[in-house]
Amino acid sequence: MINIDYNGKDLVLSCTNSFRFSPSQLHQLAFWGLKRSDSDLSLKVYLDKPELLLLKLINYFQKKGLKYTILEKAQALLNCLLSKRQDLEECAKLAACVKDGNIPKALLDQVSELNKKGIVRPLKNHQIKSLIHFLAARHGANFSVPGSGKTAVVLAAYKLLYYRDWE
Repeated sequence: MINIDYNGKDLVLSCTNSFRFSPSQLHQLAFWGLKRSDSDLSLKVYLDKPELLLLKLINYFQKKGLKYTILEKAQALLNCLLSKRQDLEECAKLAACVKDGNIPKALLDQVSELNKKGIVRPLKNHQIKSLIHFLAARHGANFSVPGSGKTAVVLAAYKLLYYRDWE
């Protein structure tokens, strides 16, 4: 049995007494940066984003049919990653709906509030659609042709997001 743990800086794999990694498995783990600890038989790695390796390890262990347990701190790290992934998928779905013309009322209401917030440049229809898509996606880039009003859209988005954070 393999225990997967996270101590706040290192991703740690430890094995029960009856289990040993095969040489090919050790080679794969070393390729991902896991190194044998001097003090015990565990494998450790320090990464800036350990949650990505955690997901790789789980997939690898499942594929190889290895039994593993995810300990509490590693589970919290995994839950955080899965939550972020779900948020991103929801943003992508919402942005796709907006692109298809199915605009949620909440986004329309936000944009209609622009006039009350004192926007300097009134937006044209294509700019409003671009603004709504930008707000739905929570990130984005606008590569429209020069003179299409990209600056006005970004300023309107900034104003909406600024007031959203302060209300």
